[in-house]
Amino acid sequence: MSGAIVPGFGDPVLESQRVFRALLDAMAEPLRIVEIEGPRPPEPLLTPAWALALTLFDTTTPVWIDRDAQSGTMEASLRFHCGCPLVATPSAAAFAIVTDILQMPPLDAFNQGSLAYPDRSTTVIVQGIEPDHGAGLEFEGPGIDGARALDLHGVPSEFWRSWKVNEMNFPCGVDVIFVTRNAAIGLPRSARLTSSVLRTGKGDDVRSG
Repeated sequence: MSGAIVPGFGDPVLESQRVFRALLDAMAEPLRIVEIEGPRPPEPLLTPAWALALTLFDTTTPVWIDRDAQSGTMEASLRFHCGCPLVATPSAAAFAIVTDILQMPPLDAFNQGSLAYPDRSTTVIVQGIEPDHGAGLEFEGPGIDGARALDLHGVPSEFWRSWKVNEMNFPCGVDVIFVTRNAAIGLPRSARLTSSVLRTGKGDDVRSG
């Protein structure tokens, strides 16, 4: 496959600062939809995922990418702009990019951090999610006033079962950043799934909470 390199930020300092501020807002207010702009991404990444990679990845951050994202252009662009080492196992990654959530490893397959260094866990960027305000998943936790509900289309019930395990590992566990075509949605490990109807995709529902 092609190893062509796509453009990065035109002004790396100012644009990475802007993206980082947007990410801070998304993580400080979980389930809030925060718009993120950026340059044209390498396929199959969406623009906000590429902007986050350009902002967060560097030579000190091992990165795991799922099979669907493994392309010559993607890997060449990451190495050129970020210099990040690409690792073969999720548990070795500081950051991970998931383009197919249906094939995503369980969250406990990623680096969980430790009680001494919980910040060393993996941050997982998951794209292809379509949010809808209103009925759906309900969360509580820091940054949420009471409770916040958001329906995240495309996320299978298996992910939320994995998230409940992630909750129990707090303060260890991973943070997740959902990415749409033009925005990011933060789901830090401190967010607690309190009640929802989890669709199994087989016509039956599994109630949580």
